[in-house]
Amino acid sequence: MSYNNNTYMQQGSFFSDGARKTIELRGDIDWMRVWNSTVIDAAGAGSGAEFLWLRGLTDNSAIQYAKLAADDSLDINYITPGFRYFNDGTSTELGAPNTTVTRIDATGTVSCTSTAGLVEGSIVRFADVDNANQISGIDFVASGIVTNTSFDIGTLPTNFVDTGAGITGEFRIVSQDPIYAPSKATITGVPITGPNETYITCSLNVATLYSANEYVRFKVPAICGMQELDGLIGRILELDALTNSIVVDINSSGFSAFTFPLHASVPFSLPEVLPVGDYGDTLTGATANTFSIGMILEAGVNAPAGSNGDEIFWHAGKSFSVTNE
Repeated sequence: MSYNNNTYMQQGSFFSDGARKTIELRGDIDWMRVWNSTVIDAAGAGSGAEFLWLRGLTDNSAIQYAKLAADDSLDINYITPGFRYFNDGTSTELGAPNTTVTRIDATGTVSCTSTAGLVEGSIVRFADVDNANQISGIDFVASGIVTNTSFDIGTLPTNFVDTGAGITGEFRIVSQDPIYAPSKATITGVPITGPNETYITCSLNVATLYSANEYVRFKVPAICGMQELDGLIGRILELDALTNSIVVDINSSGFSAFTFPLHASVPFSLPEVLPVGDYGDTLTGATANTFSIGMILEAGVNAPAGSNGDEIFWHAGKSFSVTNE
C-alpha cells in the first residue's frame, strides 16, 4: 500500500467459488475495479469481463463491461447486484427506510412492494408496524426473497397474530454487524422447559452469534413472565440454526410461562440473551473487535465475484478528492 497526498492503492486476486466474496481493505476507498480474467480469456460472449465501483453509486450496483463476442468487443451498462461497500467506522448502521410492507403473516412471510437492497442473509429491523408493533426494533434474517413481492424472516414471537392486510409498516436494512462479537440476541420464545435443559428461540441465527460452551445471561422483563429466568446464567449445550434456538443447562421445570408482549403493550423492554463468558478454558466466546472496512462482491455470470472457478483480479484506492454534487 502506498500513500501520496492522502491517496493509496491496494490490489489482490482470488478464485471464485460461485458465492459472494468479502474483500477486507486496509482503509477507506473511493473506487474499485474488478477484472474477470477467465471471461477475458474465453471466446464466449455475454459475460461480465470488467466491473467498476465509484463512491456515490447506489449500494449493490456496478458499472459493467460485458464481453459481446470473441472479437473482445465490450458493452457498458449499469447492473445489480454488484458492489456493497461497508465501513464499521461510520454511523451508517441502518439503511434508508423501506415503507412498502403490506403484510406480515404468522409464518414470517413479509409482503412488500419493494425488496431493493435485500440479499439472502440481510439483517432487517422493523419500525412503526401497524397492529404488530411488538416486533419493532428487533433484528431478523431475510431469506426466500421474491423480488418486489416478499421475503421471509426468522423466528417470530410464538404468539404473533396475523391480522391480514392490517399489518403495514417499514423496515431498514442493518448494513453492518455490531463491532464487538459475540453480540446480544432477542428472545422470541421459550418453547421447552425441563429439569435438565431449557430451549430458547431467538430472532437471529444463533449459530452465527454463539458457540457451544459459552455462558449467557438472560434479561427477561416482567411483562414477559418467567421472572425465574431473569438474571440467570446458563451454559449453551446445543445450537440449532434451523429453529434459531439454543439449549442451556438451566432447570426450568418449575418456571412460569414465557409470553412475548403483544402490540397493545408497546412500549416495553426486549427480552435478551447476553454473552458473559466461557466454560473452562475454551475461550469460544471471547469478546472480539470485528471492526473492518471492505467490499462485498456479489457473485454470478454478470457480477463482480464471477462464477465458480473464475479467476478474479481487483484494484482499489482512495482518491485525493471526490466531488459528488
